Parts: sequence; structure tokens; C-alpha cells
Amino acid sequence: MADPAIQHIFEKAGSPPAYQDAVAFKAFVEADSARLIAATRKIGKVE
Repeated sequence: MADPAIQHIFEKAGSPPAYQDAVAFKAFVEADSARLIAATRKIGKVE
């Protein structure tokens, strides 16, 4: 993530790199997983 080219790729994708400690990262993953599961169920790809 120290490489400016890699940072640019992430920023271009709308996901700028940001440090998160273990607790914050765990919370992020749990929230994002719940969001993605709900979206997938809504479109009918998961039961």
C-alpha cells in the first residue's frame, strides 16, 4: 500500500486506503458482509 500506483488504483475504484486497527477492521468486515448478504438475497442469489 506504500506504492503510489497501488494507492491510485484503490482511489480510482472509490476505495481509498485507510488504516484500521483490528477492532475497526472487524467491525468494517461484519457490516460490509451483512450489507452484501442482504443485497445478494434481495436479487435472489442466496437462500
